[in-house]
Amino acid sequence: MGENGWQSQRRIYSIDSFKSIAMFGVILHHTNFGVMCSALGGNWGAIYIAWKQTSTIYVPFFAIASGYFFGKKVYRGANLNAVFELYGRKMVKVFLFWSLVYLIFPCLDGFSLRNWVVLVHSRILSMIGNPVIALITGGSGPLWFLFSISMSAYIVKLFGGRKHETGLLIFTFALYLFSLLVRTYSFLPVKLGIEIDLLKPAGIVCSLPVLFSIGWFLSSRKPPSFPLIAILAAVTGYCFYFMEHYLLRANINPLGNHNLLSTVLMATGCFMVLLSWRNIGRSTIMPSIGKYTLGIYTSHMLFLDLLSPLRARLYNIPTEIACACVAYGAALFLVMTCAKNRYLKDYFV
Repeated sequence: MGENGWQSQRRIYSIDSFKSIAMFGVILHHTNFGVMCSALGGNWGAIYIAWKQTSTIYVPFFAIASGYFFGKKVYRGANLNAVFELYGRKMVKVFLFWSLVYLIFPCLDGFSLRNWVVLVHSRILSMIGNPVIALITGGSGPLWFLFSISMSAYIVKLFGGRKHETGLLIFTFALYLFSLLVRTYSFLPVKLGIEIDLLKPAGIVCSLPVLFSIGWFLSSRKPPSFPLIAILAAVTGYCFYFMEHYLLRANINPLGNHNLLSTVLMATGCFMVLLSWRNIGRSTIMPSIGKYTLGIYTSHMLFLDLLSPLRARLYNIPTEIACACVAYGAALFLVMTCAKNRYLKDYFV
């Protein structure tokens, strides 16, 4: 997600096209769409299940893509330390900028100065009381992605890039297992010597390094002209995810967007398919939208918050879908506008 602006790469149209689709899925996930569909049951419940099984790969896909383009920069001759310094500085700047934005621009009930002061004060107290969560998520929950991706890049640097790729994959997969153990599989009778709830914030950021590392690994490999193995991996991963989720249905929140063991296989297969068929979506507008996903991701919650009074008043599925579309369009317009400003560009693309 964060490969634009800080490096120049030949566009892969299929990946940018999928980014534009995945970004809408992420925004829709941050509405009440899932809660409403699940509550209604019937056909809406079936629609939600089908959508959820597909949307679970969106964030993992973004993590693999980030690792892939990070690796491409190094693979084409740039120094790993220099790339990491540039990449890390970029992520930190974006994280701090949007944390400040969300801190001073929370959802306003009534749009009065008094309410604004109360809400900002409350948010500051919450961040002081939960410093670990504040460090990971900044001023808004979705910003955890930036923290996790920055940590992933640092882990790659620690392992010396291509020198110890096997060790890198083993270590990051161990982190992924830890993430599953303290989140999705926290019901298992495994004692880690500390309260599970205290580990959950760390668990979420530990879910992406293995996916980032897979993207890094793929960046130095030539994809096959026909991705039979990739298709099999994606289909097998999807089937295993459905089965795994079904077996865990009594122990996990059905409305959650859970990473499972099979998520890694499914997301990797999907990414490899898109690497092989690079021109998918080339003749559409989607690749042009896809290159703005970093800014759309970081800003979309602003617009969902602004629409929250309308969403609360109407509270129905069509309104949630419509508001997701409006938030997407508004965030895209904001990013495209700010990308033209040399002082703001680095915070949006």
